[in-house]
Amino acid sequence: MKNLLSYNEKGQRTKRTEFGRNDKPDGVVTFDYDGNGNFIKASNCCKHTYSHSYTYKFDNQGNWIEQQNIYSQPNKEPDREWMR
Repeated sequence: MKNLLSYNEKGQRTKRTEFGRNDKPDGVVTFDYDGNGNFIKASNCCKHTYSHSYTYKFDNQGNWIEQQNIYSQPNKEPDREWMR
């Protein structure tokens, strides 16, 4: 597997294109940042149909004190059978 990485003018990774064994694009991951430059979201396309998001809490000095990981799969009904 090979990866092609893209960066913005701030040097932040914005996209990763994944190539499979046949050297054709197999999937794309895009990366988003908040106004402070903190990484907040990675979205997978094509190979995987889910989104992995991060939310952060910072203290008054700007130190990262909490991270929440959120996985979601848009356009898919949740499987609630296990709850019965």
